[in-house]
Amino acid sequence: MAKLIAKYEPAVLVSVEKRSKSRDLNWDWRKGLIGEPGCLFIYESEMKEPGKQFAYMCCYDYDYLVTTCGETELYEDRLILTTRNSRYVFDIGKELKLWQEKEKPEMGLSD
Repeated sequence: MAKLIAKYEPAVLVSVEKRSKSRDLNWDWRKGLIGEPGCLFIYESEMKEPGKQFAYMCCYDYDYLVTTCGETELYEDRLILTTRNSRYVFDIGKELKLWQEKEKPEMGLSD
């Protein structure tokens, strides 16, 4: 099971580069998602590769991207995820903190 550690919206895949020298003929499909806006979820592996992160991005046009585990670097408006085979660069918007309780609005009712 993986633990959700961050959610960013909007997010855009800016670039992806292949790091591996293996001849993977199916790798290039990732490039088709460059420039697509969506919502980016960052998870931390708890079983398979404890402490490593991976990304799940839901694009607004119903495409999606799931990466393997790697290391993340976070900057003010950019997130870089480097895996064994690829390096992903995302422009990120506001971080949505799912674990914070939402404030309850006052109803404005009086006795």
